[in-house]
Amino acid sequence: MAKNRGFTMIELLITMAIVGLLAAIAIPTYRQSVLKSNRADAKITLTRLATLEEKYYFRENNYTANFTDIISGLTGTVTTTTSDKGYYSIALTTTGTTAWTMVATATGNQLLDTDCKTFTLTNTGSKTATNSSNAANTSCW
Repeated sequence: MAKNRGFTMIELLITMAIVGLLAAIAIPTYRQSVLKSNRADAKITLTRLATLEEKYYFRENNYTANFTDIISGLTGTVTTTTSDKGYYSIALTTTGTTAWTMVATATGNQLLDTDCKTFTLTNTGSKTATNSSNAANTSCW
């Protein structure tokens, strides 16, 4: 008598159920990790632009609200730009010529990051962030 070799239908169904359960846990966790790692795009871009704004201040003795003055290759009046990897929109405002504020706001798929929706950096070095309810979140920076 020859033995049948292979898997039974029950064994295959159990295996598929286990794989499905693992995927249901792993995929959302992976997506959250990706969103969290994309926050670095806002922080790096804000820090880089802050350095350029300060360099401009040392040259001109005032701050600018125009990204054209600090980013080469731009023309016209530009008060918003995108982050280096494109996950955030960066807005620049000045208070007279003595202070500036940059705000990075999530765009595209990064809008799914409800914990850290916006990042703010000022000329005094103040770093703040808010979640999707506009409540402060100190764990973002």
